[in-house]
Amino acid sequence: MIERSKVGITSSGQFVYAVKDADDNVVYVRKEQKYIKEYRDTKTVIYRLLRTKERIIKLEENDLVAVYKRAGNARKRDEYPVKTFPTSGDLAGKKFITRVFAQNKISDAKEIFEVVAKTNATSFKFAEFQWQVKGSLEQAKIFNSQQLIKAEKSIQGITAILPLDQLHISKFLALASKRPEYQTVLPGQQQQEQQQEQQQEAQQNTQPTPAQPQSPTGPPPGVVTGGAGGGY
Repeated sequence: MIERSKVGITSSGQFVYAVKDADDNVVYVRKEQKYIKEYRDTKTVIYRLLRTKERIIKLEENDLVAVYKRAGNARKRDEYPVKTFPTSGDLAGKKFITRVFAQNKISDAKEIFEVVAKTNATSFKFAEFQWQVKGSLEQAKIFNSQQLIKAEKSIQGITAILPLDQLHISKFLALASKRPEYQTVLPGQQQQEQQQEQQQEAQQNTQPTPAQPQSPTGPPPGVVTGGAGGGY
């Protein structure tokens, strides 16, 4: 990627074409030709003729950036690590995988996270190690514990964030067994459950309705009624 550029005019004997002629001879660029000088993000300097875009080479370089690059001392721009997390697809058929973790040395958060690969970023610390994901779970825990002890020398605190059984195949199998399509129904169990549900519904529908309170029909309390004939 071009960071910046500027235009100049060639002088006699100042440039040669990057591509030689058919006889493998160097061809000089004629004077008074417009050229463009490109500063790349890789800290390189490239010259091209403005009209034809042909690559040309300056014989006596005096640009400090170009001289530094040619001397082999220029350093590429930092490539920041890319976060990742392995999935079951990444583990297929493997007993051991390589894991890489990074930590930003200048960040207050000191976050430790898994990345695709190490990079040249000087602001990060990296720890790379093997991790067992298949075989005996207890043996895998022992192996992974030993790996984390070594990783602690590069990134302190990494042991605290990584369970020893993380990514082990037994965990994926346990999760898969809980999915509905993997549940085992015993013969007659489903029919029995349906019958129980029907019986419960029938019992609810046949429960007697509570009796309603009735109003009294006799004389008020304390009132005495006469016998037949009403005599005194």
